[in-house]
Amino acid sequence: MVNGAGVVDGFYCLCNPGYAGVTCEQDIDDCASNICSNNSTCRDLHLTYECLCVPGWEGKFCQQEIDECSSQPSKNNATCTDLSHKCLCPRGWAGVDCSVDVDECDSGPCLNGAQCQESPLPGEFSCTCPPFFSGPLCNVPFDPCDPAHNPCLHNATCLTHSDGTAACRCRPEEEGEEEEKEKDEEEKRSKGKDRVALE
Repeated sequence: MVNGAGVVDGFYCLCNPGYAGVTCEQDIDDCASNICSNNSTCRDLHLTYECLCVPGWEGKFCQQEIDECSSQPSKNNATCTDLSHKCLCPRGWAGVDCSVDVDECDSGPCLNGAQCQESPLPGEFSCTCPPFFSGPLCNVPFDPCDPAHNPCLHNATCLTHSDGTAACRCRPEEEGEEEEKEKDEEEKRSKGKDRVALE
């Protein structure tokens, strides 16, 4: 007889607690009833068991959730994710607890040779564009003939040179009119000067 306490009428074993079977050869599995909660693992011990909890749970049966965010481990308005204790950092911050100020210029966001300046505000930067480029990242070629800042008057055609400057080509029928207007303006100015001198 193994693990037994005695024989009754020569046929039966009275097993010690935790054992079963005709000859008490079977160790009773205390985990058979699956008493551990929340995906924990039950480890069978003699006359008892132990629940091995997955991260985020505790207690005899792993029934109590641990709030990893209760200590407020995330900095700078980051969001803490319970059960994994991960901090979701807002723009401009990095690190396990979001305490590292990111230098936005390190990634080279400004284009076409523009200079990047980090802002005192986390997550912000500005680009100083080289000549002939514009836009927040200096990615928009500057067109001096763009209707927003076209320097040509009287329906003249604006021409962009390779150096980024503009020239105006007057329409043939308006060249004479423009000259007449300029002469009229010059005469008005000189008459005004004479009038001032005479007074």
